[in-house]
Amino acid sequence: MLRVSGVGWLGLLAVFAAHGAGAAPVTILDEAERETRFDKPVTNAVVCNPYNAEFFRAVAGSDVLAAIDAEAANRDGYWPDLDPGAMVGNCFKAPNYELMVTLEPDVVVMPRNYPWQEAADRLGPFGIPVVVLSGWDVARHGSTVRTIGAMTGHSERAEVVATFHEAVMDRIAEAVADAPRPTVYLEKAPDFYTALVGSGWHDMVDQAGGTNIFADVRIGDQPSSRGSVHQFQIDPEAILERNPEVVVKLIPDSYEPAGSAEMASIHDALMMRAGWDALHAAERGHVYLIGFFAAGASSKMIGVAYMAKWLHPDRLVDLNPDALLKTWLEDFQGVPTPGSYVYGMTR
Repeated sequence: MLRVSGVGWLGLLAVFAAHGAGAAPVTILDEAERETRFDKPVTNAVVCNPYNAEFFRAVAGSDVLAAIDAEAANRDGYWPDLDPGAMVGNCFKAPNYELMVTLEPDVVVMPRNYPWQEAADRLGPFGIPVVVLSGWDVARHGSTVRTIGAMTGHSERAEVVATFHEAVMDRIAEAVADAPRPTVYLEKAPDFYTALVGSGWHDMVDQAGGTNIFADVRIGDQPSSRGSVHQFQIDPEAILERNPEVVVKLIPDSYEPAGSAEMASIHDALMMRAGWDALHAAERGHVYLIGFFAAGASSKMIGVAYMAKWLHPDRLVDLNPDALLKTWLEDFQGVPTPGSYVYGMTR
């Protein structure tokens, strides 16, 4: 486990646990460049989006969450302290504003790609502010977490959460900065769908020191029927033509990982695809699976760590992605690690 000044992350969280509730008013600036003033720390928040919900729990604990949305709640066992009825609908498509009003929260938090303007109009007459934070935006991880700390009166704990992420990402960036960049085919959960430039999943490959074999595909030149930068349909033959050195397949799991038998079956199915036995990745045993849940953890930092370890094991001997994931789940989220989220031959 990475450490700061000889004190583990769990120890730092314990040190700062009692430093929550300062009474001084605070004004925050959200992603929409809107100022919101809080006369006292937020203790009752409605939080939309899984990343946002995780960051609130990591910084201020479960008690601060009055409710989460359906996307965050759709992870059996991951939110044991929350009332199953405290779910404010699908905030991306159909927020349950009536329930939000009933809960009388100090704030409602939504990402910038959610209907936050509509939410502000609907909730404003009830004195409920809406703050725009996009926990899924890897580039804004530090500012998002620190803003949550300011709102909840837990700035010191927010600094621990942000530093955990930044220390790992900086370590990886330093290790791969001048390294050769293996070519990578990243396949999303649906077969023959990948991520393009503009997606955080593409960024995960890049930050791990790899080269996305479909980085040259520009979404503006493609028919809309093929999808988006986050999930783009490619021709199976194109994988063979570009012949990646490494393949990483995302598995559609949740907090409970897919079992080893299921992952072995998925791995076998990949290897049985026409022509795949001749891929550089297959010949060298560099075909890996990782669960969607783990890959996205801590702003995709865990996914970057696993991939960097696969791509550059000699440069990251001291990096232990399993330990990082365990720290994120047990120290920062307060839930047990239910099993392994990865599968494939190690280099």
